[in-house]
Amino acid sequence: MAALALSGCAAVPLEAGRPARPPASVGASTTTSPSTSPSLPSGKVDAARFFDDLADRVTDADTVDVELESPYESIQAEWQPSTSSARVGFQDSEQWLRVVVIGEQAWTLDEEKTDAPWRKVAEPPDVIQEALPSLQVDTWRDGTRSVTRGPSEVVEGHRITSYSLAVRAEQAYAVLGIDPPAKGPATVPVLLRLDDEGMPVQASMKVADGRLDIRYSGWGADLEIVAPPVG
Repeated sequence: MAALALSGCAAVPLEAGRPARPPASVGASTTTSPSTSPSLPSGKVDAARFFDDLADRVTDADTVDVELESPYESIQAEWQPSTSSARVGFQDSEQWLRVVVIGEQAWTLDEEKTDAPWRKVAEPPDVIQEALPSLQVDTWRDGTRSVTRGPSEVVEGHRITSYSLAVRAEQAYAVLGIDPPAKGPATVPVLLRLDDEGMPVQASMKVADGRLDIRYSGWGADLEIVAPPVG
């Protein structure tokens, strides 16, 4: 992940000079061999089992890149749960930050202050956790009323299967850290796409002011997160 691309703003590099990441064109895998997995039948699936299996796979993955775009914020994150590390770019209407987290240490850089250096902080902004896949899965699981498997397709050698989640509005919007509209629907459909290894590649849903889109890539790819230079 090279940049945090924002509508109306220049792309913001997360970190210069880090090792190149393997490409993952559909976010599914770093392999390019054709998929041999069969297409799964469409229809409702057991929601509890679906989320138990999904949570296990996501939790076991050591690294992942996440891009979250919504009308309220943009987040681009590289996560390494085994070392409690992350490299994040974040923007909303009030701030534009880069964040590095390594274990219990955290640093931030305010991109709107052109001469400001990186500074060490007591703890990272809570908002960056909105792009943490394990928390997203837990939030959806808490509010999901049903899971329906939809069609699958082969994209660049990977079989991608779509799942429709009927999620209570409170939990659906909780992924963004906000409350649902007072007069909105009680249930919000969330479209979740998984690759042939059962890893998320995309999640999307309509929100009051537009659309939430989350893209996942680089599951298990090599990643090194280092402390930034402090001015």
